[in-house]
Amino acid sequence: MAPRPLLMVKDDQVKSAYMDALAHLSIDLEAVSSLKRMHSRLKSGPYNGLILDVPTMMKSKAEDRELVHDFIERFPTARVRYNPNNGRIVTMFYGQVNDADQSLEAFLINECASFAARSIRAAHRRGTNLNVLLYRTAKLSSNGAERTATLDLSEQGCFIFSGRDWQRRKRVWLRLPDLGDDSPIRTRIRRRVDWGGRGRLPGIGVVFESINQGQLDELKRLLD
Repeated sequence: MAPRPLLMVKDDQVKSAYMDALAHLSIDLEAVSSLKRMHSRLKSGPYNGLILDVPTMMKSKAEDRELVHDFIERFPTARVRYNPNNGRIVTMFYGQVNDADQSLEAFLINECASFAARSIRAAHRRGTNLNVLLYRTAKLSSNGAERTATLDLSEQGCFIFSGRDWQRRKRVWLRLPDLGDDSPIRTRIRRRVDWGGRGRLPGIGVVFESINQGQLDELKRLLD
């Protein structure tokens, strides 16, 4: 099945430029004109990734821009800006390193195509505190684990308190000792809040990439 990304851009001419640039790819691209409409669309259908037009995003209301944190925690997300003078599209991946191929086409092929399409309809999020053992690698060395806790939880991921230095889009592994099955869960960082931000606790928002059914059933019971 072709990747299904969702584009957010208000200006019709700019939208046409993005559409034309991606017309040669085998994707099922849809577009909306605002962050609020993007949020509504994501509730009704599954998507593989999100594309945010920067000028549209910056002109959005502050409360609507808060939605972006939730988006990047759940989906591969790219920011784009179209230059009408030279027809160039500047693309910035959330969490990618500077020397990576940051073309919009690379984002769709390398990020969106490998990400299982999902909606946000079923992702009920609750402020739930569970103990966490957080690991940077799959080796799960007890010496390298950070002992911490979740600040909120959903069936798709969680936000974990941490004052360490993390990079978005990186994989991390965690154990949840409070669950009956504390097998390692592979996750990917979608959001990072650095220490020192006024009025915000530091940590990382992660999405579950590999979680067994028993663990998922237990999380659902905790969220009921």
